[in-house]
Amino acid sequence: ISDLVLQILAYVAETEREFIKQRQAEGIAAAKQRGIKFGCQKAEVPDKFDEYYQMWENGETSLRKAADAIGMNYTTFYRRCMEQREKSE
Repeated sequence: ISDLVLQILAYVAETEREFIKQRQAEGIAAAKQRGIKFGCQKAEVPDKFDEYYQMWENGETSLRKAADAIGMNYTTFYRRCMEQREKSE
């Protein structure tokens, strides 16, 4: 009898989880329709970014040194450099 009770409880828990996921998906879709944005906001590009981007492009400085000089994470600096490169092409 205890196995039957456990199976029933497992079924109830599983269906409740499916309902929760469905309601969550509906809530996210409704929020997106209202214009709510998800995730982190993009960090502002420092004023000297263009200057250090050109220095990095010309080989005058390394990626890490340029990023450190303007206070950016080097992966963010690199990603912004690639975005800048795509814009200029």
